[in-house]
Amino acid sequence: MKMFHFSTSFGRGDSVTVESSSKSKLLTFLTTYSDAVVRNIKEIVFSKDYNINYTPTPYVASNTYDKVIVQALTQNYSQTFILFDIKISITEDILKQQFLKLYIKDEPIIDFNSIQFYNKGGSPIDITNLYQVQYKRNGKTRLASFYSSNWETIKDVAKTIIDGEITEIRKYIHHDTSNKKDDNNSFKSVNIYMSKNDKYRSFKIPYVKHSYNHQSFLSDVHDTFLIDGTKVDNEDIKMTFK
Repeated sequence: MKMFHFSTSFGRGDSVTVESSSKSKLLTFLTTYSDAVVRNIKEIVFSKDYNINYTPTPYVASNTYDKVIVQALTQNYSQTFILFDIKISITEDILKQQFLKLYIKDEPIIDFNSIQFYNKGGSPIDITNLYQVQYKRNGKTRLASFYSSNWETIKDVAKTIIDGEITEIRKYIHHDTSNKKDDNNSFKSVNIYMSKNDKYRSFKIPYVKHSYNHQSFLSDVHDTFLIDGTKVDNEDIKMTFK
């Protein structure tokens, strides 16, 4: 049995899994009967669903990095790998050992430019001198991260190399690698609306505990959040629980 996964594009993208005797027969059929561009065809060489080279193995979910970015080198090539769900127990040395078993095109990987581990929330382990740039392009908001000794340099670099409007730069000042599971003992969010002197702020506080004390919560909102550097009267604070 040969199973193939193919992707097409014609205004929208579609992905389909089929069984066929060969790639050439499948491609001939698609190009004969479809106006869509056949973006790629992949033969399925391992599959649980189709029992192809599959042996059942137990799986237990564990904590993972948000992503890991590996910049690897061969004698003549380089490639950046963006990996998700990498085990939190994996170290840089282990990752290097495993990647040295792999190839880029037809050459074995022999070295690395850099390896960065990112925890949940999108920030890497070391946030010293790390800034996040927000920019807009063609109606979409995007993010990029850079290290520098100051935000002015970040701005100059971003404006030079990014084709977009730089709308915000943020310096990382806190980082926490712990993970929690939703125990359904909290509100999904509390939306807070504050006003003072014809100005207002609105924001959301996620997962507020069901056990919260309303008066204490209101008092702490009053003490913590400002408009133009001044506190807002309690009666000008509105809250919606979801």
